[in-house]
Amino acid sequence: MRFRDQESWGEKVLPKWKGVEWTRQRWLLLAFALSLFVDSFLVPFSRDLDPGRAGDGMLFLILGFRAASRSELPLSVVVAGGCLTALALALNHGLPETPRLLWAIVGIFLIAFVMFCGRGKADKSPSGE
Repeated sequence: MRFRDQESWGEKVLPKWKGVEWTRQRWLLLAFALSLFVDSFLVPFSRDLDPGRAGDGMLFLILGFRAASRSELPLSVVVAGGCLTALALALNHGLPETPRLLWAIVGIFLIAFVMFCGRGKADKSPSGE
């Protein structure tokens, strides 16, 4: 499969990303997702340990796909994504001393908020689509 120019490659492989405008909020949420990936997978490999739990990988995917989605990204979703990242990193390193059930409830609420808040509103692209 050969492509002659960059535009046809992008249209063939990633057709839905054409209308995504990469704002500061999207980059910040993507940075949160990448920090989860580094802490859960790359750091354990450098220390000859097993990689992180599958839940950490799912959080990375949820935050990454939410950052790349075409729907509007409210600031509250970015803040909730940051709180979710901080919670996951703290739990990975054993920082909280309170019961894990409390943090599980908070984490489930934050995940649901990041996944579903603002999903119905589509971005208005400059081309008027």
